[in-house]
Amino acid sequence: MNKKKICLVVIFNHRYNQNVEKLQKIYGTKFSDIYYVVPFKTDEVPDYLLSNVIRVYESSFYFQGYIATAYDRLKDKGYDYFLFVGDDLILNPNINEKNFFEYSGISSEHCFIKYFVPIDEAGGVRPLRLYDTIRPFYFASGVEWKRELPSVDEALAILSEHGFDSSILRMTRKYRKRNKFFRSLKMLPFTALVFALTRFRRYPYPLFRGYSDAVGVPREAMEEFTYYCGVFAAMNVFVEIAIPTALLFSSTKIQQEKDIHLKGCEVWTVEDIDKIKAQYHSSVSELLAEFPKDTFYYHPVKLSQWTWDIEAS
Repeated sequence: MNKKKICLVVIFNHRYNQNVEKLQKIYGTKFSDIYYVVPFKTDEVPDYLLSNVIRVYESSFYFQGYIATAYDRLKDKGYDYFLFVGDDLILNPNINEKNFFEYSGISSEHCFIKYFVPIDEAGGVRPLRLYDTIRPFYFASGVEWKRELPSVDEALAILSEHGFDSSILRMTRKYRKRNKFFRSLKMLPFTALVFALTRFRRYPYPLFRGYSDAVGVPREAMEEFTYYCGVFAAMNVFVEIAIPTALLFSSTKIQQEKDIHLKGCEVWTVEDIDKIKAQYHSSVSELLAEFPKDTFYYHPVKLSQWTWDIEAS
């Protein structure tokens, strides 16, 4: 049985505060310590949950900044492990604070992220996001990043412990060929800017990409992790680049989905989302009752589009 004190942190990208109480009813019997990180106003949050709400003001494109802000409130509460999940991500209901590590296969001493890959292997990074990410490394952004981040050589030394070398700085033709958005006329201005900034086919800084809606971090890594998250948020580095890069800088102990017992289920197309809703008749209680035992989570589950019948279950 797990003796580590887990903190579940639910991150709202946008202000859907009416879902705070719904999520509390889903997770409240599973986890003793739950906090909800919500942007801007806290209207529609019931009074009894307001002390569990952490208000933030950053952009959802850089929600790693939410994590940095939240940690200032949570760091002295004695938690051993922090599990960050999106508000539209539903964890397997068989998971609770007592069995989390055993059931998931995640080590209490390891960070967890679904996957991470060097940015050049991530064909899904659109030119606009890529331009926003690399621009601060070339132009003034109001952040003296060279004072706050490891130098390129220091970063490469850190990353060598994860098995990477300086080749991760190269921009390959394979990346440009795979990314269809580079070939889109409407993205042409940003494509040109990306090519101009990477004119030597090298990125200015070693960066990674990874799915970031379910992330686990032990206390030992949190200080550095949240520090780098805050710096990257100030630089407007896209969240799915900032979080995996910050994790790699913060710990040599990182597990990915391929290393654990469970697999997350992401459904992105309208057709796939409709299939999931049809499978469970858009019923929250049915979803929780019939949740596959070997699935870590479903994402996204937009509660406003499902029948809220959890109290009748």
